[in-house]
Formats: sequence, structure tokens, C-alpha cells
Amino acid sequence: MKDTTRPIIAFEKEADTDMEKFQNLTLRPILKMQNELLISFFQIQLIDKKIHWEKLESNKRREVIHATFQKEISFRSFTIGLLCGHFNVEETNFYLQHKTELNKRIISMSIERVGSQLLNYILCCFHNLLQRICFVYHGFVVS
Repeated sequence: MKDTTRPIIAFEKEADTDMEKFQNLTLRPILKMQNELLISFFQIQLIDKKIHWEKLESNKRREVIHATFQKEISFRSFTIGLLCGHFNVEETNFYLQHKTELNKRIISMSIERVGSQLLNYILCCFHNLLQRICFVYHGFVVS
């Protein structure tokens, strides 16, 4: 059963291996579908770790992204679960057979996605997120 809510992504070249097919037909569409949630949780991770994103230079920002996905085990596990939770039975079976390789691909793709959107998305939304969090901490309901 194919999930019809997943975005369709066109590729110029047909995938050669089953792993590439899984990445292109399953992982990429789910990652695209979950993009906003991934970015939001990355922003929350920055706040939790008291990282002042706006004060970091570009190369330091890249280092923070890599460190967050590679060394923060709970965030890494969350990211993997964010995608795996959308697998159907057939996809789950394939994932379980290739778990180590696919986890590496999931993290690598997530790093690239967050990294490519930093200037366009995070900087625009960071201020709004901080405002919402301040409202929540002060007992106001944010809609």
C-alpha cells in the first residue's frame, strides 16, 4: 500500500540498486513531507542547547548541524524515527534488513536538508519560534 500523502519527486536517472530505489522512492518523499517538523525540532534543539545561532558564522553553523545529528543520540534517534514512522510493512522489512546503511543515509540526507535551508528558513522563523516559546513559558496559549 503506497501512502498517497507523500510528495512525488521526479528523478532524471533511474536508480541502479534497491538501496537507491528505496532512498529515492521512500526516504526522500518522507523527508520532504516531514521537512517543516524536522526544521522545527532542530530549532528547538538549538534553544535547548542554548546555541545562539544568529551569532555563529556560516562554517560554525555547519559544524553545529553535523554535531547535532551525529553526536546528540536522542536527536539522531528522533530523526530516524520521524522517517521510519511513515514506512509501510514492506518498507519496514527492507529497512530492518538494511538498518545500519539506511540510518546513515537518513542522517546524511537530514544534515543536507537542514543545511540547505538554514539561511532561507531558520533565520526567517527563528525569531517567531522564540516569541512563541516565550508566550508558552509565560502561560499564554499560542495558536
